[in-house]
Amino acid sequence: MESINVMDLQKVKSLMKEQTQKKSESLIKIGVACYEQVRNNKTTIPDINEAITTLKNADKIIYYCNKRMDELIVKAPEKCSCGHTITSEDKFCGGCGAVVNVKINNDLERKNCSSCNEDIVVSSNFCPYCGYIQN
Repeated sequence: MESINVMDLQKVKSLMKEQTQKKSESLIKIGVACYEQVRNNKTTIPDINEAITTLKNADKIIYYCNKRMDELIVKAPEKCSCGHTITSEDKFCGGCGAVVNVKINNDLERKNCSSCNEDIVVSSNFCPYCGYIQN
């Protein structure tokens, strides 16, 4: 079970890296296209629509990769001091019977992202899911 989570996490990280690269390339294309249009006194938006579409698609995939990574990290099993695998749902170790102390910080004040509406920490400058700057 543990190796499956690690493999899933690696796949998600790889996909996220690939999409981040596509996003960077699209931003460069948009920048170059805008610069060329401004320099030539031409500002036709359709010329950059393809790059913008690629950028939006990459952003969506990165958003869902971030969500999936959060799910995988939360679900990733931990080990008790006896070596038995435990999860965040366990109250007692199935191997030795010890009380499980999984620390989850739910004390932080939360708010919704102003772009994707995900639940985030109030002090966040950027949304950890979509990357949108917060006020």
